[in-house]
Amino acid sequence: MFRHFFSIAFITVLLAACSQPSKLVESQTIPRSATGPDSGVVPSDWSQHVALPRQTIEEGSCGLFLWANTQEKTLIFYASNKEVQGHVMLNGQQTKLPRLGAYGNNLFGLFSEQSYKSDALEVSISYRAEIKEGLNEGALIKDASMRVIDAAGWEMVLPVAGLIGCN
Repeated sequence: MFRHFFSIAFITVLLAACSQPSKLVESQTIPRSATGPDSGVVPSDWSQHVALPRQTIEEGSCGLFLWANTQEKTLIFYASNKEVQGHVMLNGQQTKLPRLGAYGNNLFGLFSEQSYKSDALEVSISYRAEIKEGLNEGALIKDASMRVIDAAGWEMVLPVAGLIGCN
């Protein structure tokens, strides 16, 4: 019960930090010794630790790109319709997580509900895609969330936004 309470409190702190003006967030200084998985404090530069590098869509495939719904629009998840794995950053390294399942609406070979898991991390995504006029072979991702559970059982749900792009 306490773990769920702390998870909810953690998410509340994260969302509150993301909703503040950037100058206020940047002015908050958290000592490095006070941040980390056991501290319960989210560092103000957390998105830099989970930012994926630029991803390339292979010829003849489509990719799902999800960004943290923050001012920086940090890319935090990528999946291709040609692979059965998702890409995230874990401990400063781009990591491929094996896909466990894919359900829901299938658009360009990418399903609206997907789950991935390794020994260190479990990620579930859920989204609604919308084809927009003028967007060639792709779709906008709206009403999306990403749920992350680490090996210790800490859970975080993030609002995300993104797109599906094809090459």
